[in-house]
Amino acid sequence: MQPTGGVIVNESDSAIIYCTYEANPFNVTDVQWFHEDEPLAVPTAGKYESSMQGYPTLTVRNVVKEDRGMYSCSLANAAGRGNATNYAEVNVLCKFDLFLH
Repeated sequence: MQPTGGVIVNESDSAIIYCTYEANPFNVTDVQWFHEDEPLAVPTAGKYESSMQGYPTLTVRNVVKEDRGMYSCSLANAAGRGNATNYAEVNVLCKFDLFLH
């Protein structure tokens, strides 16, 4: 999982996470993403977008504080399926209103 140091993103921005791997055969046939160990439903557009060009990536759009936490992936190829052995952490810098009296 990349970036290994995690992602710090401002609220309403996007976060991109990479699922790096070593495999033989190298070609990935399926990727499943997880947030806090719960599977994510990742359509091709919307809140989440998954791409399989190069290393698989997950883009989390318009992040809010509920998007913070640990992300991981599971990949499949012709030989079988494997799970990530580490996580990428997303931290969200939230906007807040400050009123001075």
